[in-house]
Amino acid sequence: MRSNAGRNASSRPYAIGSPHANVAEPGRELDDWVADVRTTGPPELRGFSRNLQHDWPAVHAGLTERWSSGSVEGNVNKLKVTKRQMFGRARFDLLRKRVLLAN
Repeated sequence: MRSNAGRNASSRPYAIGSPHANVAEPGRELDDWVADVRTTGPPELRGFSRNLQHDWPAVHAGLTERWSSGSVEGNVNKLKVTKRQMFGRARFDLLRKRVLLAN
């Protein structure tokens, strides 16, 4: 079996200096972190940072904006769990009642 110890050790400085280290300015911290990784990081993190660049405005906004869609995502998740639990058990009217009574 092949060991990943060397690969994990080479990623450690980038994980410790992650974008979440400086809460005051997470956008600028992320810019610095990506620049570091793209020049000296391991290939896996370089690929990750390259893919972050594809949707950079959304990633940057997610770290810098004050608002969050967390509550909406939580409600959607709760609805999906209920829907999965009810799959194949009853008709839509019972699912509807269960969703409405859950709130």
